[in-house]
Amino acid sequence: MPTSNSLKLELSIWDPIGVARTFSTYDAYKALAHPRTLVFICLCILLMSVADPANHSANLGPQLVFLLWSAITCVFLATKILTHWVFAHFQKHILPLRIPLPVLTFASLFPVVGLSENLAWLLSKQTFVSHFWQQFTILFIIAFLLEVLFFLFVLPTLGIEIRQQVKEQTPAEPEEPSPLPAQSEDAALIIGTDRISIADIVCIEAKEHHVSVHLKDSLISTRARMKDIVAQTDNDQGIQPHRSWWVPRHMAKETVKVPGRHVLRLTNGRDIPLSRNRVKEVAEWLTETAQNTARTPTPFQSEKNHLASAPRNDEARDAVSRKPEESLPSQ
Repeated sequence: MPTSNSLKLELSIWDPIGVARTFSTYDAYKALAHPRTLVFICLCILLMSVADPANHSANLGPQLVFLLWSAITCVFLATKILTHWVFAHFQKHILPLRIPLPVLTFASLFPVVGLSENLAWLLSKQTFVSHFWQQFTILFIIAFLLEVLFFLFVLPTLGIEIRQQVKEQTPAEPEEPSPLPAQSEDAALIIGTDRISIADIVCIEAKEHHVSVHLKDSLISTRARMKDIVAQTDNDQGIQPHRSWWVPRHMAKETVKVPGRHVLRLTNGRDIPLSRNRVKEVAEWLTETAQNTARTPTPFQSEKNHLASAPRNDEARDAVSRKPEESLPSQ
């Protein structure tokens, strides 16, 4: 039986429009339970009931056709969630390859088509003639087209709305100093439907209505807006050297002037475009954040400093015990 931890196991897929996405079974459930998705599902049920591609109306009345397509849709969604969970474990433990979403749809349709054929046979008082593979092909094509519409027009707005709901439900906490790069290893950005750790990001590039997230060992392209991504960050986590680029602090090294232009050079040697009117701002930001990082020791450095100062602390205590009159300034 799925556990709470296994439901958060992420699955990497190619969606029907060719965009790489990574999300867990729990994320998929939240997206399905969103009011905007529920409206889309209701419209799909209504469309299927009216079009009736399986021709159930030849043996059933309009009310039974609507109930049958409602049952088929609900079973398909439940099976799709279960299939997502199974493939997430398959991807983690057996074959770590990004899976095209139509493969999940294909696997989810087998029990759905079998159930719909049997329900139609029972509701029609055993007069319905089953054509399994014909119905399977028709439903697969329809499911694929509806998923394309969902990923193009419904999903891009869900990530922003879900994040706003989470912020509203989270109790306000006292303001604390902004986390420094050495302290923000668990910080992450929600980009489309993906939750990506800032520590894994090399840079982010915006191209029209999509962004390309350059990671240490891969590239993710998804439909999103740069301003929605930047809104999730603070000044110490990264900067926009150019309106189409965002660079995390741990990757930014220095500003460099190359023939004809300025660039922000990354720690891996890559050059990122730097707007002329942001050269001074980026240089000051690099200096400021570098000083903040230097003033904030990592846990290892703190422990090392503590151990190094221990002998000196013992000597100080011995000196105080020998000359107590010198432990305080004379008045």
